[in-house]
Amino acid sequence: SAGCTIMISDFIFAIIIEELGLAGGAFVVLLYIILLIRAAKIAQKCRSYFPAFRVMGCALMLVAQATIYMMVAVGLFPVTGQPLPLISRGGTSTIINCGYIGMILSVSYYTEKMNRNAQTAEAEKVLQQTNLEATATQTSVMALQRMVEIEDLRGQYF
Repeated sequence: SAGCTIMISDFIFAIIIEELGLAGGAFVVLLYIILLIRAAKIAQKCRSYFPAFRVMGCALMLVAQATIYMMVAVGLFPVTGQPLPLISRGGTSTIINCGYIGMILSVSYYTEKMNRNAQTAEAEKVLQQTNLEATATQTSVMALQRMVEIEDLRGQYF
C-alpha cells in the first residue's frame, strides 16, 4: 500500500489536508502566521534588543521548520525528515519546541512586568509633580490671603 508509514508523525500535514481539505490546511498555515504575528508584537514591546531577537528567533525557527515541512508534504521540497512543529509527535523535537514557546512566553511576561513597572513609576512621578504644584498653589493662596489680611489691618489702623 502506498500510504504514510506512521500517520501521527510522517506527513501529518498531508493527512490533515486529506481529512479536512484545503480549509484545514489553510487553517494550520493561518495558525503559524498568527504565531509569527504574536511573536512580532511581543518583540515590539521589548525595551532592549536581546529579548526581541530571542522571541523573533524562536518564532522564526518554528515557522521556518513548519514551512519547510509543508513544502515537503506537498512535494515542493525534498524530504528532510523534520516533524511539523507543535503538531507532529516526537521526542526531542517536542521538547525543543516547548522550550521555544517557553522562551517566548517568558520574554512576554518579563516585558509586560517591566512595562507595568515603568508605567507605575511614571504615574508616581506625575502624582508627585501634581502634589508639588498643588502645594505651591496652596502656599500662594495662603500668602495672598495673608497679604489681604495685612491690607485690611493697615486700612483699619491708618
